Amino acid sequence: MATNNFGVVAVALASAVPNNGTVVVAYPAGTAQADYQNQFAGPVADNVAVINNSNRYAGSGQVTFTYGASNVTVTNKSADTWPAGATALFQLPRAPIGAVALAGIAPLAAAADLPTTVGKVNEILAAL
Repeated sequence: MATNNFGVVAVALASAVPNNGTVVVAYPAGTAQADYQNQFAGPVADNVAVINNSNRYAGSGQVTFTYGASNVTVTNKSADTWPAGATALFQLPRAPIGAVALAGIAPLAAAADLPTTVGKVNEILAAL
């Protein structure tokens, strides 16, 4: 399933970023490390970097993201050097909308699962 939920960061590169080089960026407004890890993590195949609105790099073979406590480290895995002064747009994948499990409840596999799921949600709410 393709990711339909992204955080987006746009920056001007202060220096060139060669192959295996890194650039550190802030999290998108209103998000933090927890929004991109564990059950909220999107597929690494959906990692995207766009340099100067023309060169697109996707997937862990071309760009990787490391989610730190206060920022994201982007690693250029392509054979290209991203030039200093370039506008870089990074698309950080999150879990597809509707796919995140709530308190250990998996997404519905079929409509027949609805009564069981509603019952579990009611159990959780009653315990609060």
